Amino acid sequence: MSLSIIGGLALIRYVLDIKLGILGLKTELIELWAPFIISFLLVHLVFRRRFLVIKMKDRDLTDFYYLIVTIVIGASTMGVQIYLSNQVYDLIHVEKIEEVKNYPNEKYFHVQKFSLDEETRLYSFDYNVSGEDGEDLNFYAYVVAPFKGVDGIWFGKEYSQTHANNLSNQAKNAQYESFQKFAHRMSLKEEYSNASYFERCRNSDEMDGFLHAIATQNFAIEEEDVIILTPQMGSFEHRSGVTGFRLIVGVLVFHLIIVLIFYYREIDPKGLKKYKSKKKIEFDDEIIWKVISFKEGAKGVSFIFWMCTLVFIVFLGLGMNLMYPSFDLFHEYGALNQYIFEYGEYWRFLTAPFIHIGIVHWFFAMAFFLIAGGMLEPIVKGKVFLLVFIISSILAILISIYSIPNALVFGSDSGMMGVLAFLLVVSAILKTEDAVLHLWVSIILILIKLVSSVLSGGTDFMYLAGGAFSGLILGFIYVFFQKKSLIRKEKK
Repeated sequence: MSLSIIGGLALIRYVLDIKLGILGLKTELIELWAPFIISFLLVHLVFRRRFLVIKMKDRDLTDFYYLIVTIVIGASTMGVQIYLSNQVYDLIHVEKIEEVKNYPNEKYFHVQKFSLDEETRLYSFDYNVSGEDGEDLNFYAYVVAPFKGVDGIWFGKEYSQTHANNLSNQAKNAQYESFQKFAHRMSLKEEYSNASYFERCRNSDEMDGFLHAIATQNFAIEEEDVIILTPQMGSFEHRSGVTGFRLIVGVLVFHLIIVLIFYYREIDPKGLKKYKSKKKIEFDDEIIWKVISFKEGAKGVSFIFWMCTLVFIVFLGLGMNLMYPSFDLFHEYGALNQYIFEYGEYWRFLTAPFIHIGIVHWFFAMAFFLIAGGMLEPIVKGKVFLLVFIISSILAILISIYSIPNALVFGSDSGMMGVLAFLLVVSAILKTEDAVLHLWVSIILILIKLVSSVLSGGTDFMYLAGGAFSGLILGFIYVFFQKKSLIRKEKK
């Protein structure tokens, strides 16, 4: 069913956006956000009834499977959309640049004759922070120049650089100035008359950058009438993007993962009966709905989730960019580093764990946190859960700011690592099937976070490792005093 839905979405995009050009949505929304939003809705509104068939003593673990299936369907849909963006267009051959206007829904053009108005070369510069934990500082330069002899068609070229985001502000400013000089130098040096073909820039953040460059000279233009063509030097047949073969293999491998995950799970006869019935089924035992409604057994998770969400909304109100926020905002409101700590702003220990840098960081942090919290809080009391999160976060902040003094520390990731490590210790003393599953899930998630941190530069490694270490210590202390109570509760 998921394959038919992915195919249906691809057909809708092909007709409405590529052929008719009436969709008008940003490329980033179509290729990134829409696939995962649609995947989330499919899993929770269409597929979740089917999860009743799986035999699980702890129904809160369904959210772990929800996450896996959501990622698989979302990643497959994203791959298909990227393929459509790059591979379904033909190369249109035109003699003169003004003929491009005759093909409003085409993307690639080979132009025989063109020349640029070099006297009107314009620039726009921007920067943002990316990475799950804001470890990358990205610089962008957008260069535009009008083509001679035609109105509304501009040449566009983007330059970019990525640097580590753990430097001082002075060092960052120096790098930014150096990048601007580099972009000016490269735009004057490169020869674009040898371009193999041009790519029409669609509605995207890149297009916004080019339009901003044009606006720097107050040109009287209508944005919808502007055409930006970016030069491509390689062969059209070998242009970048997902190939058809890789797309098919990727989608099949992703869906094979789902098959393997569920293959070894037993069928629940009662759940199968419920699934086959046409009666409405209540899903009150799922952690995500417990969190939303502050139900018993998830009040601690609910508090953390809603605090992070509320803080996220507050930062949006302060002007935070949803996708690429500026670190200056977090530096001013709530985040922490060694210099801020030594200045005496200790209250930030209680604000930093609830701050997230953009929608991507918030989404994945909350997804991991709901899994971890959904497994731990039913075993221990809500107050214990909150103490584990808060103490792990505070200790991780201290470890991190003295390991990397310049690093700006924030996010619920360290508290989540503490919860996972605490769960690992508690699960290790219990002998039930669910405890063994909790043990392995916590180990896998901890390793995923640590390895991904190392692969992305390791700027937040000490923050994550500090949280995990703190959770282990707290877990050993708790087990030492509560081992008998835990075993009795598990037997019940």
